[in-house]
Amino acid sequence: MRQQHRDLLQLLREVSPLLDTERVARGCTDIRLRLSAFVRKLNVHLTLEERFVYGRLLHHPDERVVATTVRHHEDMRQLKDRLSHYAHRWTLTTDHAIEMAPSSFIEETKILFDEVSKRFHLEDEELYPLVEQARIASGTWPLHAMPVTNAKVDAS
Repeated sequence: MRQQHRDLLQLLREVSPLLDTERVARGCTDIRLRLSAFVRKLNVHLTLEERFVYGRLLHHPDERVVATTVRHHEDMRQLKDRLSHYAHRWTLTTDHAIEMAPSSFIEETKILFDEVSKRFHLEDEELYPLVEQARIASGTWPLHAMPVTNAKVDAS
């Protein structure tokens, strides 16, 4: 999950310099397509988080862990709702919506980027350490990619 944060933040850093009124006025297809990719990847990340992080931590025996998880979960749901609205308004359309309101597009995109960056920071600082503690206690729940093994399975 943390690697996904880093990858998504890298996409934000790549798109941020493109959020300029003059650049958008010259053509916004490239920006819109990059943002569409970002939105899709963020949605996948949020879905995985819902299933593998929140789905487990909400049932943790420690009430403090559950309380922290509930707060983060509500924030994540609000972000997902705003992301859906943003995507519908700007990235799932043709360039026309952006061309008709470039300043609003740029402002909303910067607000979304700021919100995502802050959200990831909070998760990295507050939520994922709880997952790591639970993983250590139970011996499961890794948040990082598991190494691929080339072990062969004996089918006999």
